[in-house]
Amino acid sequence: MSSRSHPFVILAAIMLCTVMLPVLLIGTVGVVHDDGPMRPVFGMMAVGALLGIGGAARNVWQAVQSARSEGARLATARRGEAEAAFVARWPIEMNNNRAFADREWAARRQEVLTTAGFVFVLGAGLLWLTEDGPVWAAFAASGFLSSLYIGIGLGKYALEHQASTRSGTSDVVILQDAVVVCGTWHALAGDRELLGVRLADDALEFTVRWDTRGGPTEDTIRVPVPQERRAEAEEVVRFFAER
Repeated sequence: MSSRSHPFVILAAIMLCTVMLPVLLIGTVGVVHDDGPMRPVFGMMAVGALLGIGGAARNVWQAVQSARSEGARLATARRGEAEAAFVARWPIEMNNNRAFADREWAARRQEVLTTAGFVFVLGAGLLWLTEDGPVWAAFAASGFLSSLYIGIGLGKYALEHQASTRSGTSDVVILQDAVVVCGTWHALAGDRELLGVRLADDALEFTVRWDTRGGPTEDTIRVPVPQERRAEAEEVVRFFAER
């Protein structure tokens, strides 16, 4: 996620709880009513469900706390107070913001669907060629992974698009460790490493990298730049290049 306060963090927690609650119910009923050899299994189910629900609750609590902290820092930066340590700030007209957000959403959709298609074809092909199981199982496993990637990717970017187009603010605030685009917070530090900043035709592009269970991954945060603010954007590029 671009930030610990990202709405998808809370959505993922809700999705996890919808799965864990029935597991907890089944495990609890089994422990209470089953005196046979399955009782330890039901107990493990209940404990696992409780741990999952507890982890989801912890993620929601962290998201709320992060949102409060980020909101306070953003308000300080918008007031122009020195302790905000902001690098630059410029307004974005609502129509231009919506047009930019729509273009980004279209590009992200294509990116997610293309990658999911590549995962499906490559995964199914490798499983099929290794002959580890029937053909239908290879395509089913690859299809599940692809659909999971689509659900997470499109869900994340859809929420960002919705936040940008429906936000009551239409400005860009660039801090030393974060970029805020029309109310959406994108971290540049902490568990993320800023690899570089460049000025494209109509946007600043911040490339960040972070570690996941599957290895390091990268993303590019695009920030709209009005034509009259290009000089400020160039200063932002120089600022991060000299750090």
